[in-house]
Amino acid sequence: MYTFHGFLVFDEIYTIDSVDAQLQSTDVVIITLPGTAETAGMFDAERIKKMKARLEFLKKGTT
Repeated sequence: MYTFHGFLVFDEIYTIDSVDAQLQSTDVVIITLPGTAETAGMFDAERIKKMKARLEFLKKGTT
């Protein structure tokens, strides 16, 4: 568990190397990435197809 000032923030955090295996079972995906050449396309159509049908997806970052 990850807490901030005593409040539960996240149960688990995954790196991009292991995210594909989690997409079919997770309820919420939050990505916070800068808009760079390295991060462009990180969540492309193929990766989005791996997500379960009813999922909360939040992207926060620059484009």
